[in-house]
Amino acid sequence: NSGCGHASVYDLQVEDKTAFGRWYSPGTFPLPSTETSAAMYVQAVDVLTGGGAGPFEHYEVSNYARPGYRSRHNQKYWRCDATWGFGMGAASYVHGERLSRPGSLGEYTDWVDGLEADGGETTAAAAVANASAKRYHAALKSANVNIEQTEEESEDFHSSTQVGKFVDDPLEVIMLALRTADGLDLSALGSRYGAETVKKVSESLQEYISKGLVSREEKNDVQTVRLEDPQGFLVSNDIIASVFAAFL
Repeated sequence: NSGCGHASVYDLQVEDKTAFGRWYSPGTFPLPSTETSAAMYVQAVDVLTGGGAGPFEHYEVSNYARPGYRSRHNQKYWRCDATWGFGMGAASYVHGERLSRPGSLGEYTDWVDGLEADGGETTAAAAVANASAKRYHAALKSANVNIEQTEEESEDFHSSTQVGKFVDDPLEVIMLALRTADGLDLSALGSRYGAETVKKVSESLQEYISKGLVSREEKNDVQTVRLEDPQGFLVSNDIIASVFAAFL
């Protein structure tokens, strides 16, 4: 379809407590085998990318886009950029910290009402931002990082605000980057997490590089590793698990 700029292709997963979960029966309605699913994945890559010369770029394990149509929204997740989530159960990543809004309608309504009552015109978004900033600075101070306090400390907010812990996890950065066609920038990884982290990643990927499932290149002093398409993407979970194992 010439009017389609982006496509996402996922294997079907049967989740409990969903309509499909209630209808699904392994014997009556079996899902495709692993081999069939892999063949379908390769076929999707071939159809959408035309062997690399087609209209779509396979820019993430499950996502394809025409030039200029990559999802800016999704790429912020994959790059661990700051994101805001608004509404019931929405998740945000702000100031290096994971946060989520209350997940049930009653709790969410009470939370918003509490913010309005306590803060006047203070919005839910501002409350989460301030609460996050306080914990972010506290985390840096506890790690003996010298920072300049530039934000006015605010009062504690409604107790039903769900605030996650301070996050700066190299494994998350590694996992998300390896799922993309752009790959993992080892130079940037080293600058952020140190040479030992790069060494562990490089050593754990060597087996897959020798098998042709991962490529490694250096350009303008930037070293990048990428999963090959489609065979490397097909076993991305195994490759990423091997990297994780190096950090245990």
